[in-house]
Amino acid sequence: MLLFPGGRLTSRRWRIVVWVTVLGAALTALATAFIPGILYTHRYVDNPFEVVGVIGGTLTTYGFFGASRFVGMTLLSLSNLAALVSLVLRLHHARGNERQQVKWFMFAAVPLTALLSLIELDMIVGNFSIDFMIHPKYPLYEWNLLLPVTYLSVLTLLAVPVFTYIAILRYRLYDIDVVIDRTLVYGALSACIVGIYVLAVGGLGVLFQARGNFVVSLSATGLVAVLF
Repeated sequence: MLLFPGGRLTSRRWRIVVWVTVLGAALTALATAFIPGILYTHRYVDNPFEVVGVIGGTLTTYGFFGASRFVGMTLLSLSNLAALVSLVLRLHHARGNERQQVKWFMFAAVPLTALLSLIELDMIVGNFSIDFMIHPKYPLYEWNLLLPVTYLSVLTLLAVPVFTYIAILRYRLYDIDVVIDRTLVYGALSACIVGIYVLAVGGLGVLFQARGNFVVSLSATGLVAVLF
């Protein structure tokens, strides 16, 4: 969302969001990889790479990685919301086709970000309660909202390529005429090269009666290269 639709940030100030995203992903990956206990994705398997010990005589590795996971996931959630704000500001300043492109994309981006933020918040609260409290708490699960929110998230995620497709065809997002032209040209050229190579190998193999010979393949490759 930060780079849509032109592949550039709205301004240099938004680079901080990129670094926050990278930092959040790094902290979350660090904690997920080495935190002691059961894997989040496989509740019946203990983490084979867990690091058990004490840091500085007081802080346990479980507490350290728990804090790393909490901070990392919080940063990722905030960066998602910041990216949505960036998209709203881009819409405010956009004109012409770019404005329509952003509008179509936001039809899916806004509900998707809201639903994913709910799921991330539920995971943050659940992990924090497991790492630093006695009883685990998952608000969406306790309120019987986890499955509905998950299903809606999947549906809105599927809607993203649909609305992007509309922006591409209707409002010339990414200069689709050039993309289609190059795809057809290079696709046809690649198919011709493969076909010529197969015919050349077969023809030379029959001619020299040495279908598996390295010289035949080398000759066919050279012929195709010359024709290309």
